[in-house]
Amino acid sequence: MSIFLDLCYRLQREIAGSLPFSEMQCQALLQQIIVLLFRTSSRGDLPYLIPQQQHAIEKALQIIHLRNQDNLRIGEIAAEVGFSSQHFRELFKRYVGISPKKYLTTLKIQRSKCLLLHKEYSVTDVAYHLGFSSPQQFSKAFRKTIGLSPLLWRKAYMLQDESVLSEKY
Repeated sequence: MSIFLDLCYRLQREIAGSLPFSEMQCQALLQQIIVLLFRTSSRGDLPYLIPQQQHAIEKALQIIHLRNQDNLRIGEIAAEVGFSSQHFRELFKRYVGISPKKYLTTLKIQRSKCLLLHKEYSVTDVAYHLGFSSPQQFSKAFRKTIGLSPLLWRKAYMLQDESVLSEKY
């Protein structure tokens, strides 16, 4: 529930802010909300976890969302919520549907897309800002998740944005 509310809050802020590229950011947030709703409906009401476990995983999700730019380690998160690393991974996957590492990486990649839309940030800047240990590690994760390198993705969206602007004027 907290992820859903967080996404709704971010969507509301994006709409109210009227920042450049807000339409693309809103689309991305809406897609995340839709995926979350589909996953929740397909799993029912988060089975297999007792309330204390659900609370711990929700707390872990909050930690991930608040500190995803830090160099977070799954073992550190597990310790903060009171579980061994292995038990935490099992509970997290049961609750969220993917491993905590994949969740954290996907979150970072989604946030990197917003940063890559700003020409003043290099791929290296984005990689280090999001807590990747190197630009190569970031590029590899980005390519694996999105299917394009960060530079190619940036070029594609910058060209798309320029064509939209030229159509408007």
